[in-house]
Amino acid sequence: MTYYEITDILYDILKDSRVGFSTITHGSIEDVDLARQTIFPLAHITPATATIGERTITYNMNIAVLDIVDFNKKDLRDQAIPFEGIDNKMDVLSDLLVRLQIAADIINRKIDINNVDIDTNINCTPFVDRFENQLAGWETTFVITLPSSAVNQGAC
Repeated sequence: MTYYEITDILYDILKDSRVGFSTITHGSIEDVDLARQTIFPLAHITPATATIGERTITYNMNIAVLDIVDFNKKDLRDQAIPFEGIDNKMDVLSDLLVRLQIAADIINRKIDINNVDIDTNINCTPFVDRFENQLAGWETTFVITLPSSAVNQGAC
């Protein structure tokens, strides 16, 4: 399994109707036009590291999931339940975390073949207001270890 195959699997899973991201991008997040309203919810794949071992290669693939936060015009002091705030940030974070859980479950089942190992303890870190157009979401890293393609091809 190669880098292309790993990224294709991640793309297919994130695009799956059970996960339901409108747009999946790859590379540097700065290259994505985050001002476009029609691309959300968005999943973005960034390769972090690849560790080449004696007989394996381990990919660390960062995935960020983002959506737009909507605000109402009310004053926080006038809210019936001030804890919920004047935006849907909690809804966005909750929805995107569920999507990540579903994606992780699908990835675990799909990649659990051909001596491929995925770290099932996936840490997700929330972010809010990181980008200029009021986006919130989660970042996580999938750690995928598989036999080196060079070993499989008899090169080593």
